[in-house]
Amino acid sequence: MEAETATASRRQWIAKVLSSALRLWLKTQVEQIADLQVEVQSGDRRLLSGVIQQVSLSAQQVVYQGLHLTQLNLVAANIRVNLGQVLRGKPLRILEPIPITGSVCIQVTDLNASLQTPLLAEAVTAFLGTLLNQPPHPLEQGVQPLSIAAVADLSLRQLQVEIAGDRVILQGLLNNAGEEIPVELETGLTLRSPQELQLTHLRWLAAPGLDPGVSRMQSRHFSIDLGSEVELHQLRLESGVIHCQAKLTVIP
Repeated sequence: MEAETATASRRQWIAKVLSSALRLWLKTQVEQIADLQVEVQSGDRRLLSGVIQQVSLSAQQVVYQGLHLTQLNLVAANIRVNLGQVLRGKPLRILEPIPITGSVCIQVTDLNASLQTPLLAEAVTAFLGTLLNQPPHPLEQGVQPLSIAAVADLSLRQLQVEIAGDRVILQGLLNNAGEEIPVELETGLTLRSPQELQLTHLRWLAAPGLDPGVSRMQSRHFSIDLGSEVELHQLRLESGVIHCQAKLTVIP
């Protein structure tokens, strides 16, 4: 009985130490995080061998590599860590890739904050340039193609996104060969596969070469590859908010 009590006490102590170490490790991985809650769950043998059976965490206002996440609730399983070093006061290290599942909520204000990072702004500019080079919708035969400079010469500022029901509206000021022109694009956003987002029923509301008050449909849908380490299982748009259920693999 005393041995069982001692083992339970040691497990609780290790779980507490690991919980604190995980909190510190998580804070080093992000630029900002608030209301972080971490819960460690593991059996005695696995925990004592340095494997955390499950970690549940929740947080708000997370900024990771410039991406602003309003709220997240995640579960990670079978996390192998350097337990011996942690118990001696060393920083925690993740020793193997870990699968993570959970839900993420992004409000439009945080989405717009994410778009201010150079990496995302450049990606959006290149994407818009690619779209502008596409022909009009087949039902709009006879319409003149939109006129832009080379994609590499484009720049975009005052980039903003709105979420209106299940539609996304992207707008900004495009510098096209020295001329600054408003651009506005409306699109649906769905899952084509767990690794691909699909933009559907794209319509230009403002663009270079497009008369004011005239809209133009794109001729096809466009897909965005999320990479092999991410799986989106659910994507839902509400006014001002994106909700998604996802699975990803974290490579230490």
